[in-house]
Amino acid sequence: MDPEFLLQMQEIVVDRRAEREKLSALLSLPEVCADSRLTAHYLSRVRKLDALVAAWDAYQAEQTNQNALALRREYLLLSVEDNGLADGYSGAGVCVRTRNYNEKSPERFCAEVKEALSSLFPGAGAPQMETESDLFILRFCEPSAYGVLRTLKTGVLGAGVKFAVYPLLSVPRFSEKDVKVDVFLNGGKGGQNVNKVETAVRVTHLPTGVTVTCRDERSQLQNKKRAMAELSKRVASYYKEAQQALFERAKKAVL
Repeated sequence: MDPEFLLQMQEIVVDRRAEREKLSALLSLPEVCADSRLTAHYLSRVRKLDALVAAWDAYQAEQTNQNALALRREYLLLSVEDNGLADGYSGAGVCVRTRNYNEKSPERFCAEVKEALSSLFPGAGAPQMETESDLFILRFCEPSAYGVLRTLKTGVLGAGVKFAVYPLLSVPRFSEKDVKVDVFLNGGKGGQNVNKVETAVRVTHLPTGVTVTCRDERSQLQNKKRAMAELSKRVASYYKEAQQALFERAKKAVL
């Protein structure tokens, strides 16, 4: 795993542990316990924090690729929420488990589900549709879809039918306006001349929190150019991985 990412994760986990302790203290207060909506909100947040901390502890105990991927996934899921990325969705996906469809053929079952959900968005085009193993997946490219679908009750598609909804993230065009640039003394190769001049550059994409540091060049301008090029790639990867993590969480919920 990338050492820079691990260092960033270490700082994040420290902050999230502290946040969890504060929420746990709040949940013990009588006035909070008396408010069911507030209690549910805090408990939901605690569960998300617990998932990240548990993934970090598992990776620290055994640094396997599987644990690294699990840590990355939990980080992305929490990051999407913390950065408000799910507020700017372009649509929604629905994972439906196609087992136990009450003696209907899988094709008929999928057609009925598609018709039922599509009726919620009469002005939208046909949803994207695919199957994966025993999952039926619909994706609605309609901005209101996530807000509508997430409020549906489980039994709306029939008794025993399980489904989970996840947002389709809007991916904005990469812009330097969204990037914070910090310069600092370069402690890398190059001798005393490098150490006396602020040539190292750290760039941070503010909407996502993705950070890249470059100190390989003697010129601050060259370091910034390389850092920005790498940041653009990492931000694109971030959105792609975050979308996959959202899908995998929904998939796991119905399997």
